[in-house]
Amino acid sequence: MDNMPEARHDLLTGEYKFGSIQTTRGCPLSCIFCSVSAFNGRGYRTRPIDKVIHELKNIKEKYILIVDDNLIGINRSQVEHAKELFREIIKHRFLPEAKRQINTSFFKLSRLFLPGYYLTMEL
Repeated sequence: MDNMPEARHDLLTGEYKFGSIQTTRGCPLSCIFCSVSAFNGRGYRTRPIDKVIHELKNIKEKYILIVDDNLIGINRSQVEHAKELFREIIKHRFLPEAKRQINTSFFKLSRLFLPGYYLTMEL
């Protein structure tokens, strides 16, 4: 995701409370009910943190949703990357979208870094 272009936030001309950003893509879990692996692959990819911060600075909305499929990953290095990312963007208000990777690590990170989160569940 090193060469992924920034989203064109300047194209949104209305008054919105929430902006959005994607910092990772893909999920290695391949859950049977989820289309993420089919659309984005099973490889877990991260954007460089400096590029994420640059894009965050261009989002004018008051709150920012992080719309990653699997925000913190599943292994130690991926969780460490998420911690580093959260430390860098702690000054911004954002709500990560946590689809299925709700585990102890997520809740620990939530208490440390996040003002809130948006939880989706598939039944």
